[in-house]
Amino acid sequence: FVWTSERSGYNHLYLYRMNGKLVRQITKGNWDLTHFYGVDPDGKTLYYQSAEESPLRRSVYRIDVKGRNKKRLSQKEGTNVAYFSANFSLFINQFSNANTPFDYALYSKDGKRVKDIVNNDQLKKTLSELHIAPKEFFTFTTSEGVELNGWMIKPKDFDATKKYPVFMTVYGGPGSQTVTD
Repeated sequence: FVWTSERSGYNHLYLYRMNGKLVRQITKGNWDLTHFYGVDPDGKTLYYQSAEESPLRRSVYRIDVKGRNKKRLSQKEGTNVAYFSANFSLFINQFSNANTPFDYALYSKDGKRVKDIVNNDQLKKTLSELHIAPKEFFTFTTSEGVELNGWMIKPKDFDATKKYPVFMTVYGGPGSQTVTD
């Protein structure tokens, strides 16, 4: 059976025998697996979402049960969420990022785009006409030496020589990530 665990310090997939004996770690790296979608009917390919490229982003991947032949299935940079068919032959990819509204598209299990479902082109056009300043990401180091991610939206006609009021929200702790792309 397949189990997720943080035994390596990061959340990853592990293969176990039915008696509870570990066979192997399937996914590896200094990143977290954020969602395990499942195993295809042949039992050889696993599908998951992870923060491999950046803790700010999520992409959809497949990997074989031996931990080889990993392939990124989602192509856009930002947050990708997959909704797989029962036999894992197709999935709907829900995509957005900090400056792009959601779009939905149908993909094959190989990551090939089959069909657009919702592209939100009209909303994208409306937003561009509003000239909203984009969300900008940055990092900062705390007094304890911990590097954290943040984001900001500056006023439309930002002038670095002026002072502006600030509206700030604080990170709420583990499991409540607020800085995402």
